[in-house]
Amino acid sequence: MEWWYFTGHLQGKDIFGKSHEYGFEMTMIRMDALGTEPVSAIWNGHIAISDITRQTFKQDEATYSLQPDVVPAGGGFNNTVGLYHMDGKNGVNHLSGGFADLGYAGINLTLRQTQPAVLHGNAGVIPYAPFGQSGYYSQTNLKASGTLLDHGVLVNVTGTAPPRTSPPAPSPRRTSTVTGTISGANITGKAYAELTPSITLPTRGSV
Repeated sequence: MEWWYFTGHLQGKDIFGKSHEYGFEMTMIRMDALGTEPVSAIWNGHIAISDITRQTFKQDEATYSLQPDVVPAGGGFNNTVGLYHMDGKNGVNHLSGGFADLGYAGINLTLRQTQPAVLHGNAGVIPYAPFGQSGYYSQTNLKASGTLLDHGVLVNVTGTAPPRTSPPAPSPRRTSTVTGTISGANITGKAYAELTPSITLPTRGSV
């Protein structure tokens, strides 16, 4: 199993000058439950928005029983599940997507690494005997920027987002700067991301 996990806090102003604050989460999980890797795997994706300004929370999930793997030439990762997309290479990550009902649509965030990735376990490898081992790293102090459509209103956002790769390890979380947009609003804030590419396959998480 592998997963890519991003969470964070964003702040920004919409095109009318109103301030907005959000929390966000986007996760993708890949499983070789049918023994079809490296050609294909079972994927699902999760997205959530905490609208601090509205005092509301919204979440959704996209599940696909089986879809082709995408392993970019030269490293990095490039994952799409339903309406959700994330890619990253050389310390620059991109997230995009939204909800089918367009309540929060056009989420488009760029998260840039500002310091070396943290390697967990033994040089980034954690044993799970008798189940094998997994790679695990965190990117901390990400600078974020982008946009988001909030119920049809464009919001420009910025913030911080620390990412990491699965599986989670008992290490302190750090914040990083993130910027992006949610449907109709520009936002900024803090975020956290984790990435856990399996070391038995071509690495999908870019350090």
